[in-house]
Amino acid sequence: MFLIRAAGRSREEILAALTGRLAHTPEEEQTIIGQQLREIAVLRLEGLMGR
Repeated sequence: MFLIRAAGRSREEILAALTGRLAHTPEEEQTIIGQQLREIAVLRLEGLMGR
């Protein structure tokens, strides 16, 4: 599974992240996915709060 916070990233940055993460183990990727989900949640909360 590949999950990334796309907001504020270019297509090139997203593709580079995907390419770099292809070699990760499932455990490594789970850690990154958790981090990305937190970033997405923060962005959504800030949007709700008008920041």
